[in-house]
Amino acid sequence: MTGDNKQEFLIAGDIYHIGEVQAYGPKNFEKALVALVLRDSQDEKWDQYPPFAFSRESLDQLRSGDFQVGDSVEIVFNIKGNRHKQDSGKFFPELAAKSIRHAGQQRHQKGRPARREEPPQQREYKLGKPRSGNTGVEAHWSPGGRGEEDDINF
Repeated sequence: MTGDNKQEFLIAGDIYHIGEVQAYGPKNFEKALVALVLRDSQDEKWDQYPPFAFSRESLDQLRSGDFQVGDSVEIVFNIKGNRHKQDSGKFFPELAAKSIRHAGQQRHQKGRPARREEPPQQREYKLGKPRSGNTGVEAHWSPGGRGEEDDINF
């Protein structure tokens, strides 16, 4: 997969859970899950608890950032996924954290002063019928509602 297919997203919420760091494989690849609570304004039974996977640089940032359960944070992440090698009907989605910061904290970039972040573009997704010869679903999105459409095959 090339870097061209990766889009970054921004989400804000309160930290609900910070998991223990787990080591995987012979090289001890480290990973930790952080779950946010996204509160429903009408009824708490509809609150959402998405987990985000932290590894490498984002894990270092999590460790050094004094983050605790209950903190309001913003997470920049991308969506990843794999398929099961033996079962073509099983898939493993992952929300891979790229960075985390306390809500309202302005981002500092190398040599540049902090600036106010613009909110991420709103995207509309419309599911279509599967294309012939393809088991995926055709999806269209238009960035910022400008009417531009791209085909995305899953």
